[in-house]
Amino acid sequence: MISQYNTPDAHGIRNLMTVVAKRLKIEGFIILDKAKDESFNKEFYSKVPKWIANGELKIKEDVTKGLEQAADAIVGIFQGKNFGKAVVRIADE
Repeated sequence: MISQYNTPDAHGIRNLMTVVAKRLKIEGFIILDKAKDESFNKEFYSKVPKWIANGELKIKEDVTKGLEQAADAIVGIFQGKNFGKAVVRIADE
């Protein structure tokens, strides 16, 4: 849905018969609903940072260097030019 957010020719679910034949369940979620759940937050923050640190979970960041490039980075998000989390690095650590 995000990839079609601003697309005038957005399409619905394709191959819906496959969903029925394979008895799939389709369920959407809004992350803000989970953010209010204290048990979800506790479990998330107890597991995910460790997975990232030990390499079990790999994150992808599309890093743009320099504040002067920030506008291009934002435009790139809406044009689908980035992958993963878009980051604008304004200074080295």
